[in-house]
Amino acid sequence: MPRKGYTLFLIITAAWLVLMYPQSIFADRSCSLTVHSYISQSGDAGGETHAEEQGVPDDASPLAGAVYSLWKVGDVVSKTLDGTVTYCACNMNDEFMELLIPDDRSSGSINADEDTYYRLAEIQDTWDKVGDEAALTDLARSFGSALPSSGADGITQAGGLSAGLYVLAITAVPERDDLSVLSGHAPILLTLPQLNTASIGADGEIEDPDDLWIYDVSVYPKSRTLKSGKKILLTDGTPGDADDREIGSTITFISYVNLPDLGNDANYDNAVLDDTMTDGLSHKVISKVVCGAWLREEEMSRSILDTYKELSPETDYTVSGGEHGFTLSLTDEGLREINAFAGNSGVYVIYDVLMGPEAAVGTEGLNANESEWTVGTDRTGANCILRSPPVRASAYGIDLIKTGLSNASEARFRISRGDSIVYFDETGSGTYTVSGTDSSEGSLSSLAPAPDGHLCVRGLDAASYTFTEIKTEPGHSLLPSPFTVTLAGDSASGSLARAELKISGSDSIPLTVSENNGGIARVSVSNEGMITPLKAGDNGYVKTAALIFVFGSMLLGALLFRKHRLGRGDEDP
Repeated sequence: MPRKGYTLFLIITAAWLVLMYPQSIFADRSCSLTVHSYISQSGDAGGETHAEEQGVPDDASPLAGAVYSLWKVGDVVSKTLDGTVTYCACNMNDEFMELLIPDDRSSGSINADEDTYYRLAEIQDTWDKVGDEAALTDLARSFGSALPSSGADGITQAGGLSAGLYVLAITAVPERDDLSVLSGHAPILLTLPQLNTASIGADGEIEDPDDLWIYDVSVYPKSRTLKSGKKILLTDGTPGDADDREIGSTITFISYVNLPDLGNDANYDNAVLDDTMTDGLSHKVISKVVCGAWLREEEMSRSILDTYKELSPETDYTVSGGEHGFTLSLTDEGLREINAFAGNSGVYVIYDVLMGPEAAVGTEGLNANESEWTVGTDRTGANCILRSPPVRASAYGIDLIKTGLSNASEARFRISRGDSIVYFDETGSGTYTVSGTDSSEGSLSSLAPAPDGHLCVRGLDAASYTFTEIKTEPGHSLLPSPFTVTLAGDSASGSLARAELKISGSDSIPLTVSENNGGIARVSVSNEGMITPLKAGDNGYVKTAALIFVFGSMLLGALLFRKHRLGRGDEDP
């Protein structure tokens, strides 16, 4: 059990306890306890007790809604034993002692003044060897007092506490779909008040007797969290939220879960992935299952996962299910592979799916492709169930054709959504996928069409996007005004229901939405500033242009005929 951090405190206490206060090691005043609860996947930082602010992992965030129980198990006093002032516990709780020293209750005890005392350093050593964290937690829940649930800042407090030896255990965790905090947090053994080692000099002298004891103690319990996720594995081998794929193409998904270190003598005894395919997607094959050090999404790549330990379908896991989903379960052999890791580990399942003609697309579809991980440990009675956020097979897109230039790649467009500039990752010549409205390394806000004029934008939501031409080929003029393409989705199916084009203040022109390429709206932009919808319906736009052409031709013919007559002198004076 990861309680070694307190041993140093107890040893220092025993060694440097105040010889000048043999009868009273601290003032007769109440103490307070502040618990800072946080979640983190980067490791087991924390677990200390002191009064000053403690650094926590960079990825830590407050855990709201956690309930801790505080259980007083004994008093603390100073006793002079063999001429040395020793920090001891007495009046110990029977249930606590039965769990701590089940066979020999006299172990480590000191009989004096008709009472039984236990050296705290020896209690700490015995505590470190106790493996039944669940039993300790149950005792704290039964005999202790529950603190108020942690607030939005992850903090909960208790005041008016008497001096003594306490057990602090987390006894309730909040329910969150994206995150599960293991109830097997290691219970903490602590004393109130605590020795302030900063007041003791290098030679053992007490520099400030008034500041020797800390009565207002802060505790940072170690955080163990589970988190699952599901992404599309893009063509460059990195995970993404959306990637345009044509009907009939194969999509590679990756579903994963992190498994933090449980500490000494604890194991995972259950790990199951249930994956459900949305309509139109059919499961083809699980290409690889690997385990290794836990990776954040920004660190994950196919090249790294290829170096991880590959689990065998013959011995390490079983798969059941059919065309529209599957269940993958780690066997005892596979669980042994996971439990062999000393620190945080992850399981990564990579599989291929066929995108059929009925596949739901976009970001509003209710029938989304989901993963659900169920993970259990031999330290906790209940399984942790984690549902990954929904992942869709494809998001919306806009195909723009830039005409009128000899080399369209000289042009540049900027796209905005409302007042925000949209940034993109380049996935090919003239092809871009949305990365968000915040600039990141490698993201672009200036998009260039391919030399043939095609500009393909993918990963769009149902929203309005304004295109502004900011550069064009030398010798040509920029488009006179921006234009806006509005995409509207069907909330029931997630498909792109319609798209409209608007040029400055003019009326909207409906666009035809592609039915065979996953919700794509197409627009043509000429260098002369004309913007036309490709495959647009009959909305009067073409008729108006035809009338203008006919009227202009008639007027030009009349002018030429008049000029011909003047040249012959046929015009009346």
